[in-house]
Amino acid sequence: DSAPMSGFLWFILLGCIIAQVLDGFDFEATSFALPLLVKEFHITPTQAGAIGSVTNIGLLLGALIFAPISDRLGRKPLFQWALATYAFGTFLSAIAPNYAFLLGARFITGVGISAEFPVAFALLAEYAPTRLRHIFVGSGVAGYSVGWFVCAVVATAVVPTFGWRALFWIGITPALMIIYVRRYVPESVRFLSTLK
Repeated sequence: DSAPMSGFLWFILLGCIIAQVLDGFDFEATSFALPLLVKEFHITPTQAGAIGSVTNIGLLLGALIFAPISDRLGRKPLFQWALATYAFGTFLSAIAPNYAFLLGARFITGVGISAEFPVAFALLAEYAPTRLRHIFVGSGVAGYSVGWFVCAVVATAVVPTFGWRALFWIGITPALMIIYVRRYVPESVRFLSTLK
C-alpha cells in the first residue's frame, strides 16, 4: 500500500493497459468490418445489429461467471485464459464462412473480453500503492478507449485494401500477451494472502 513507484509496478501497469487496448480494439473491430460483412453475407440491418448484440451477451455472461472464478483460482490463470479465449474468438471471426458462424465467434470473443476485465482491473488495484490506485485503475479504463481509436486508425488503413477479415487477423494479437502474462506477471499478492 505504501510502496514507491518502481519498474515492476510500471511493468504491471503498462502490461494491463496494453491488454485493455487490445480488448477495445477487438470489441470495436466489428463496427468497422460491418459494411463489408453486410455485403458478403447478404444480411439484413436487423441481422447486422445482432452481431454487436451477441458480443454484448458474451460480455455479460463472461463478467458474471468469471469474476467470481478469478477470486477462487487466481488472477494469473484467468488472465491467460481470457486472452486465449478472445483471441480464439477473433480467429474464428476471421475465418467465418457464414453469418451464423460469425455470431458464434463474436459471442466467444465477448466472453473472453469480459473475463479479462475483472482480472486486469483486480491486478491493477491489488498491486497499486494506495495513493496511486485511482490512477492505475483509471488507466486501464482509458486503455480500452484507446483501443477503439487504434482500431479506427488500423481499419482505415487496412480494410479498404485487404478486406474486413484482415482486421480480425490483426485482432488475434492478444494471444501474444499470454507470453507476457505467463512469464512476467506474478499472481496477485493480495489473492495469495487470502489462500489458506
